[in-house]
Amino acid sequence: MIEHEQRLQKLENGHDMLSRDYTRLNDAIVKISDSLSAFVVLQEQNKTIINCLEKQNANTEKLDDRISAIELQMPQLVESRQWLMVGLGLIVTAVITALIALVLK
Repeated sequence: MIEHEQRLQKLENGHDMLSRDYTRLNDAIVKISDSLSAFVVLQEQNKTIINCLEKQNANTEKLDDRISAIELQMPQLVESRQWLMVGLGLIVTAVITALIALVLK
């Protein structure tokens, strides 16, 4: 009978160990599940960030092209401005000459 009780005690101890192990495994599974959920969220955020960076890169390239085009046109703009200033100077000189002519008459 004592042998039977010892075997029963061993079985109960084994059952308790298995129960504790099962509980720890279950807790670990829950933690892994939470970690995977957080990982999926981070991955989606990274995809969004990468898409934004790609759009910004495309916009930057467009701006670079526009700046290059403007830089090519700048000498022409400077020359046009010089001609405009010469023209305005001639007009002002003609007006002043006309006023002086009127005053001298």
